[in-house]
Amino acid sequence: MDFCRKVVSRMKDYFFTKPSKITESEDRSKGRSLLKEILRLVRIYFLPWLGLHYIALYIGIMITFDGGLLAYFKLFAIPNVFMRAFEVMFDLFKNPIAYLLFTLASAFTIPIIYASSRRKDNLSVRALGLDRNHMWREIICGYFSGVTIVTAFMLVLVALGASIKLNSDVSWLLIAIYFILFLLQGFSEEQAFRGYFMTALARRQSLAVSIIISSVAFACLHVFSGAVSVLTFLNLMLFGVFFSLVFIRRGSIWFVSAFHAAWNFISTCILSDSLTGGTLFTVETKSMNHLINGGSYGNEGSILITGIFVVGILILFIMLRKQGEF
Repeated sequence: MDFCRKVVSRMKDYFFTKPSKITESEDRSKGRSLLKEILRLVRIYFLPWLGLHYIALYIGIMITFDGGLLAYFKLFAIPNVFMRAFEVMFDLFKNPIAYLLFTLASAFTIPIIYASSRRKDNLSVRALGLDRNHMWREIICGYFSGVTIVTAFMLVLVALGASIKLNSDVSWLLIAIYFILFLLQGFSEEQAFRGYFMTALARRQSLAVSIIISSVAFACLHVFSGAVSVLTFLNLMLFGVFFSLVFIRRGSIWFVSAFHAAWNFISTCILSDSLTGGTLFTVETKSMNHLINGGSYGNEGSILITGIFVVGILILFIMLRKQGEF
Protein backbone atom coordinates (compact mmCIF):
# COMPACT_ATOMS: atom_id res chain seq x y z
CA MET A 1 0.00 0.00 0.00
CA ASP A 2 2.80 2.40 0.86
CA PHE A 3 4.41 1.69 -2.50
CA CYS A 4 1.10 2.40 -4.29
CA ARG A 5 0.66 5.67 -2.41
CA LYS A 6 4.18 6.73 -3.38
CA VAL A 7 3.52 5.90 -7.05
CA VAL A 8 0.22 7.85 -7.03
CA SER A 9 1.92 10.77 -5.28
CA ARG A 10 4.77 10.78 -7.78
CA MET A 11 2.35 10.64 -10.75
CA LYS A 12 0.40 13.52 -9.26
CA ASP A 13 3.59 15.56 -8.95
CA TYR A 14 4.53 14.72 -12.54
CA PHE A 15 1.26 15.52 -14.23
CA PHE A 16 -0.63 17.99 -12.07
CA THR A 17 1.95 20.50 -10.80
CA LYS A 18 1.54 23.73 -12.75
CA PRO A 19 4.19 26.30 -13.70
CA SER A 20 4.14 29.64 -11.93
CA LYS A 21 2.67 31.59 -14.83
CA ILE A 22 -0.32 29.21 -14.90
CA THR A 23 -0.96 29.62 -11.18
CA GLU A 24 -0.62 33.38 -11.69
CA SER A 25 -3.37 33.16 -14.35
CA GLU A 26 -5.56 31.20 -11.91
CA ASP A 27 -5.25 34.06 -9.42
CA ARG A 28 -6.34 36.57 -12.06
CA SER A 29 -9.27 34.50 -13.37
CA LYS A 30 -10.60 31.05 -12.51
CA GLY A 31 -11.44 30.25 -16.12
CA ARG A 32 -14.31 28.27 -17.58
CA SER A 33 -15.40 24.67 -17.77
CA LEU A 34 -13.69 22.42 -20.32
CA LEU A 35 -16.65 22.51 -22.71
CA LYS A 36 -16.96 26.30 -22.52
CA GLU A 37 -13.25 26.75 -23.20
CA ILE A 38 -13.46 24.50 -26.27
CA LEU A 39 -16.54 26.31 -27.58
CA ARG A 40 -14.80 29.63 -27.00
CA LEU A 41 -11.79 28.51 -29.03
CA VAL A 42 -14.14 27.50 -31.85
CA ARG A 43 -15.81 30.90 -31.73
CA ILE A 44 -12.75 33.15 -31.53
CA TYR A 45 -10.30 31.10 -33.61
CA PHE A 46 -11.67 28.20 -35.65
CA LEU A 47 -14.63 30.07 -37.17
CA PRO A 48 -12.61 33.22 -38.05
CA TRP A 49 -9.83 30.97 -39.37
CA LEU A 50 -12.22 29.08 -41.62
CA GLY A 51 -13.93 32.24 -42.80
CA LEU A 52 -10.70 34.06 -43.62
CA HIS A 53 -9.20 31.06 -45.40
CA TYR A 54 -12.36 30.48 -47.37
CA ILE A 55 -12.32 34.08 -48.57
CA ALA A 56 -8.65 33.71 -49.51
CA LEU A 57 -9.50 30.45 -51.25
CA TYR A 58 -12.21 32.09 -53.33
CA ILE A 59 -9.88 34.90 -54.37
CA GLY A 60 -7.24 32.33 -55.25
CA ILE A 61 -9.72 30.43 -57.40
CA MET A 62 -10.59 33.60 -59.29
CA ILE A 63 -6.90 34.16 -59.96
CA THR A 64 -6.11 30.57 -60.89
CA PHE A 65 -9.05 29.31 -62.94
CA ASP A 66 -10.46 30.58 -66.23
CA GLY A 67 -14.09 31.58 -66.56
CA GLY A 68 -16.49 34.27 -65.38
CA LEU A 69 -17.51 35.09 -61.83
CA LEU A 70 -20.77 33.18 -62.20
CA ALA A 71 -18.80 30.03 -63.04
CA TYR A 72 -17.02 30.16 -59.72
CA PHE A 73 -20.27 30.36 -57.78
CA LYS A 74 -21.67 27.44 -59.78
CA LEU A 75 -18.50 25.46 -59.11
CA PHE A 76 -19.01 25.87 -55.36
CA ALA A 77 -22.79 25.77 -55.28
CA ILE A 78 -24.56 24.80 -52.08
CA PRO A 79 -24.79 22.14 -50.61
CA ASN A 80 -21.25 21.00 -51.47
CA VAL A 81 -19.76 24.49 -51.22
CA PHE A 82 -17.42 23.80 -48.31
CA MET A 83 -16.04 20.37 -49.18
CA ARG A 84 -15.73 21.17 -52.88
CA ALA A 85 -13.65 24.21 -51.99
CA PHE A 86 -11.08 22.27 -50.03
CA GLU A 87 -10.89 19.60 -52.72
CA VAL A 88 -9.34 22.13 -55.10
CA MET A 89 -7.19 23.79 -52.46
CA PHE A 90 -4.16 21.68 -53.32
CA ASP A 91 -4.38 22.72 -56.97
CA LEU A 92 -4.21 26.31 -55.77
CA PHE A 93 -0.98 25.59 -53.89
CA LYS A 94 0.66 25.25 -57.31
CA ASN A 95 -0.17 28.92 -57.90
CA PRO A 96 2.20 31.12 -55.83
CA ILE A 97 -0.22 34.04 -55.51
CA ALA A 98 -3.11 31.83 -54.40
CA TYR A 99 -0.94 30.06 -51.83
CA LEU A 100 0.37 33.42 -50.62
CA LEU A 101 -3.20 34.65 -50.00
CA PHE A 102 -4.09 31.43 -48.20
CA THR A 103 -1.07 31.78 -45.89
CA LEU A 104 -1.73 35.48 -45.27
CA ALA A 105 -5.24 34.70 -44.00
CA SER A 106 -3.78 33.18 -40.81
CA ALA A 107 -2.24 36.52 -39.82
CA PHE A 108 -5.64 38.14 -39.41
CA THR A 109 -6.48 35.85 -36.47
CA ILE A 110 -3.63 37.35 -34.41
CA PRO A 111 -5.44 40.52 -33.21
CA ILE A 112 -8.64 38.54 -32.57
CA ILE A 113 -6.92 36.07 -30.23
CA TYR A 114 -4.83 38.74 -28.51
CA ALA A 115 -7.75 41.07 -27.81
CA SER A 116 -9.94 38.24 -26.57
CA SER A 117 -7.33 36.67 -24.30
CA ARG A 118 -6.35 39.99 -22.75
CA ARG A 119 -9.78 41.61 -22.34
CA LYS A 120 -12.19 38.70 -21.89
CA ASP A 121 -9.90 36.10 -20.28
CA ASN A 122 -7.73 38.55 -18.32
CA LEU A 123 -4.56 36.63 -19.24
CA SER A 124 -1.36 38.53 -18.58
CA VAL A 125 1.31 39.20 -21.19
CA ARG A 126 3.59 36.84 -19.24
CA ALA A 127 0.99 34.05 -19.23
CA LEU A 128 0.62 34.39 -23.01
CA GLY A 129 4.40 34.13 -23.42
CA LEU A 130 4.62 37.60 -24.96
CA ASP A 131 7.21 38.99 -22.59
CA ARG A 132 9.74 40.94 -24.67
CA ASN A 133 12.73 40.00 -22.53
CA HIS A 134 15.21 38.22 -24.80
CA MET A 135 12.60 38.22 -27.57
CA TRP A 136 15.07 38.36 -30.46
CA ARG A 137 17.28 35.71 -28.89
CA GLU A 138 14.28 33.42 -28.56
CA ILE A 139 13.24 34.04 -32.18
CA ILE A 140 16.73 33.39 -33.55
CA CYS A 141 17.24 30.25 -31.44
CA GLY A 142 13.79 28.94 -32.29
CA TYR A 143 14.23 29.52 -36.01
CA PHE A 144 17.65 27.89 -36.04
CA SER A 145 16.24 24.87 -34.19
CA GLY A 146 13.42 24.48 -36.71
CA VAL A 147 15.78 24.79 -39.68
CA THR A 148 18.14 22.22 -38.15
CA ILE A 149 15.49 19.56 -37.55
CA VAL A 150 13.75 19.89 -40.94
CA THR A 151 17.07 19.94 -42.80
CA ALA A 152 18.28 16.90 -40.86
CA PHE A 153 15.05 15.07 -41.72
CA MET A 154 15.46 15.85 -45.42
CA LEU A 155 19.11 14.75 -45.39
CA VAL A 156 18.06 11.46 -43.81
CA LEU A 157 15.59 10.98 -46.68
CA VAL A 158 18.41 11.65 -49.16
CA ALA A 159 20.61 9.11 -47.33
CA LEU A 160 17.76 6.59 -47.63
CA GLY A 161 17.53 7.04 -51.40
CA ALA A 162 15.68 10.29 -52.10
CA SER A 163 17.08 12.55 -54.81
CA ILE A 164 17.60 16.29 -54.52
CA LYS A 165 17.86 18.87 -57.29
CA LEU A 166 18.18 22.64 -57.55
CA ASN A 167 15.31 24.51 -59.23
CA SER A 168 16.54 27.34 -61.44
CA ASP A 169 13.20 29.13 -61.97
CA VAL A 170 12.50 30.08 -58.36
CA SER A 171 11.26 33.61 -57.57
CA TRP A 172 13.43 35.04 -54.80
CA LEU A 173 10.85 37.77 -54.21
CA LEU A 174 8.18 35.18 -53.49
CA ILE A 175 10.54 33.28 -51.19
CA ALA A 176 11.19 36.52 -49.25
CA ILE A 177 7.44 37.16 -48.99
CA TYR A 178 6.80 33.61 -47.83
CA PHE A 179 9.51 34.00 -45.18
CA ILE A 180 7.55 36.86 -43.63
CA LEU A 181 4.16 35.21 -44.05
CA PHE A 182 5.26 31.97 -42.42
CA LEU A 183 6.53 33.96 -39.44
CA LEU A 184 3.03 35.42 -39.10
CA GLN A 185 1.36 32.04 -39.62
CA GLY A 186 3.59 30.32 -37.07
CA PHE A 187 2.95 33.05 -34.52
CA SER A 188 -0.82 32.99 -35.09
CA GLU A 189 -1.12 29.24 -34.48
CA GLU A 190 1.21 29.20 -31.48
CA GLN A 191 -0.52 32.20 -29.97
CA ALA A 192 -3.89 30.47 -30.37
CA PHE A 193 -3.05 26.95 -29.17
CA ARG A 194 -0.13 27.35 -26.78
CA GLY A 195 -0.25 30.97 -25.62
CA TYR A 196 -4.03 31.21 -25.27
CA PHE A 197 -5.86 27.87 -25.31
CA MET A 198 -3.48 25.71 -23.27
CA THR A 199 -3.00 28.48 -20.70
CA ALA A 200 -6.74 29.16 -20.45
CA LEU A 201 -7.50 25.46 -20.00
CA ALA A 202 -4.85 25.04 -17.30
CA ARG A 203 -6.63 27.50 -15.02
CA ARG A 204 -9.21 24.81 -14.19
CA GLN A 205 -7.79 21.61 -15.72
CA SER A 206 -4.61 19.73 -14.91
CA LEU A 207 -1.56 20.70 -16.92
CA ALA A 208 -1.43 17.26 -18.59
CA VAL A 209 -5.08 17.49 -19.69
CA SER A 210 -4.55 21.05 -20.96
CA ILE A 211 -1.53 20.01 -23.04
CA ILE A 212 -3.31 16.99 -24.54
CA ILE A 213 -6.57 18.80 -25.39
CA SER A 214 -4.81 21.81 -26.90
CA SER A 215 -2.62 19.44 -28.96
CA VAL A 216 -5.66 17.52 -30.23
CA ALA A 217 -7.29 20.83 -31.18
CA PHE A 218 -4.10 21.83 -33.02
CA ALA A 219 -4.12 18.55 -34.95
CA CYS A 220 -7.82 19.00 -35.79
CA LEU A 221 -7.04 22.37 -37.39
CA HIS A 222 -4.78 20.62 -39.89
CA VAL A 223 -7.45 18.12 -40.90
CA PHE A 224 -8.69 20.87 -43.22
CA SER A 225 -5.40 20.58 -45.11
CA GLY A 226 -6.55 17.19 -46.39
CA ALA A 227 -4.69 13.88 -46.85
CA VAL A 228 -4.38 13.43 -43.09
CA SER A 229 -3.68 9.82 -42.14
CA VAL A 230 -3.81 8.38 -38.62
CA LEU A 231 -0.01 8.68 -38.40
CA THR A 232 -0.12 12.28 -39.61
CA PHE A 233 -2.75 13.16 -37.01
CA LEU A 234 -0.64 11.47 -34.31
CA ASN A 235 2.45 13.40 -35.41
CA LEU A 236 0.55 16.68 -35.35
CA MET A 237 -0.55 15.88 -31.81
CA LEU A 238 3.05 15.09 -30.84
CA PHE A 239 4.06 18.35 -32.51
CA GLY A 240 1.56 20.13 -30.24
CA VAL A 241 2.76 18.33 -27.09
CA PHE A 242 6.39 19.07 -27.95
CA PHE A 243 5.71 22.77 -28.50
CA SER A 244 3.62 22.93 -25.31
CA LEU A 245 6.53 21.58 -23.27
CA VAL A 246 8.97 23.97 -24.98
CA PHE A 247 6.58 26.85 -24.27
CA ILE A 248 6.34 25.87 -20.59
CA ARG A 249 10.09 25.47 -20.21
CA ARG A 250 11.12 28.68 -21.94
CA GLY A 251 8.09 30.73 -20.90
CA SER A 252 8.10 32.37 -24.32
CA ILE A 253 5.85 32.15 -27.35
CA TRP A 254 8.61 33.59 -29.54
CA PHE A 255 10.76 30.44 -29.57
CA VAL A 256 7.96 28.03 -30.56
CA SER A 257 6.53 30.50 -33.09
CA ALA A 258 9.90 30.85 -34.82
CA PHE A 259 10.44 27.07 -34.75
CA HIS A 260 7.00 26.54 -36.27
CA ALA A 261 7.64 29.20 -38.93
CA ALA A 262 11.01 27.69 -39.85
CA TRP A 263 9.45 24.23 -40.14
CA ASN A 264 6.83 25.47 -42.61
CA PHE A 265 9.18 27.74 -44.54
CA ILE A 266 11.94 25.19 -45.09
CA SER A 267 9.44 22.45 -45.98
CA THR A 268 7.64 24.72 -48.44
CA CYS A 269 10.17 27.12 -49.93
CA ILE A 270 13.64 25.60 -49.54
CA LEU A 271 13.41 21.81 -49.38
CA SER A 272 10.01 20.80 -50.73
CA ASP A 273 7.97 18.02 -49.20
CA SER A 274 5.26 16.20 -51.12
CA LEU A 275 2.50 18.64 -50.17
CA THR A 276 3.73 21.78 -51.91
CA GLY A 277 5.88 22.67 -54.87
CA GLY A 278 7.88 25.52 -56.41
CA THR A 279 10.78 25.49 -53.96
CA LEU A 280 14.50 26.17 -54.13
CA PHE A 281 15.36 22.47 -53.87
CA THR A 282 13.09 19.57 -54.75
CA VAL A 283 13.52 16.39 -52.72
CA GLU A 284 12.06 13.55 -54.80
CA THR A 285 10.70 10.82 -52.52
CA LYS A 286 7.89 9.23 -54.55
CA SER A 287 9.70 5.91 -54.84
CA MET A 288 10.04 5.64 -51.06
CA ASN A 289 7.67 4.00 -48.59
CA HIS A 290 4.96 6.44 -47.45
CA LEU A 291 5.73 5.66 -43.83
CA ILE A 292 9.19 7.12 -44.44
CA ASN A 293 8.50 10.10 -46.72
CA GLY A 294 5.15 11.06 -45.17
CA GLY A 295 3.03 10.33 -48.23
CA SER A 296 0.89 13.06 -49.77
CA TYR A 297 0.87 15.23 -46.63
CA GLY A 298 4.63 15.60 -46.37
CA ASN A 299 7.01 15.67 -43.42
CA GLU A 300 4.33 15.39 -40.75
CA GLY A 301 3.20 12.01 -42.12
CA SER A 302 6.58 10.30 -41.65
CA ILE A 303 7.32 7.77 -38.93
CA LEU A 304 10.78 9.36 -38.69
CA ILE A 305 9.09 12.52 -37.43
CA THR A 306 7.21 10.40 -34.89
CA GLY A 307 10.55 9.22 -33.49
CA ILE A 308 12.03 12.72 -33.45
CA PHE A 309 9.15 14.20 -31.46
CA VAL A 310 8.82 11.25 -29.06
CA VAL A 311 12.51 11.62 -28.17
CA GLY A 312 12.13 15.40 -27.94
CA ILE A 313 9.11 15.10 -25.63
CA LEU A 314 10.93 12.66 -23.33
CA ILE A 315 13.97 14.94 -23.12
CA LEU A 316 11.83 17.99 -22.37
CA PHE A 317 9.82 16.11 -19.77
CA ILE A 318 13.00 15.14 -17.93
CA MET A 319 14.31 18.71 -18.14
CA LEU A 320 11.04 20.14 -16.85
CA ARG A 321 10.97 17.62 -14.05
CA LYS A 322 14.44 18.71 -12.93
CA GLN A 323 13.36 22.35 -13.31
CA GLY A 324 10.43 21.66 -10.97
CA GLU A 325 7.65 22.45 -13.45
CA PHE A 326 6.29 18.87 -13.37
